[in-house]
Amino acid sequence: MASPPPQITIRLPTPQETNNTATINHLDTLINTVYFTTEGEYWKPGHHRSTPADIKTWIAAGELYLAIDSSNHEILGVVCLHPHHAQREVSTYTFGPLAVSQTQSRSGVGRRLVLHAESVARSRGAEMMEITLLEPKPPAVHPYKEMVRRWYVKLGYVGVRREAKEEVVPASHCPTLAEGIDFLVMEKRLWSALDR
Repeated sequence: MASPPPQITIRLPTPQETNNTATINHLDTLINTVYFTTEGEYWKPGHHRSTPADIKTWIAAGELYLAIDSSNHEILGVVCLHPHHAQREVSTYTFGPLAVSQTQSRSGVGRRLVLHAESVARSRGAEMMEITLLEPKPPAVHPYKEMVRRWYVKLGYVGVRREAKEEVVPASHCPTLAEGIDFLVMEKRLWSALDR
């Protein structure tokens, strides 16, 4: 029988966590372990999805949220939420990285993190959430990425376009990405001006 899902709290890091090198390194390891496991073949050797410096930057900007097991204070997952860097017709936010401890796979922690990110973005006036998924160029298919895409569809996201890696990531990052991949851009409307 499966154990019940943990009771979790989603919050910003505390000042103690922010200044704790072990916590920063743990968050960095969590993110990189998840991304290496799920899409490691899309990156050239030596690439890291995050660094401790990235973690500190996201925390300082108030962008990194933690999913904490309320019973033992263990960090179960993280999501980084930020305004979209490109000019859009409507106020748009994006999130990533999103990472959940492999011990919590299919426990609902990832879904809770996404819903929390959407709620915070909505409270800041965002009408749209946009995410990008790294995928192989069609007609190639990656089973895990197909599962992830279906998961986002269940959460209300719709694929709106595919973009080449050169259109999405800074030129300095392109050499770290493997050939034969691009990005699926997915969107979810958080609210409409008509709702107000």
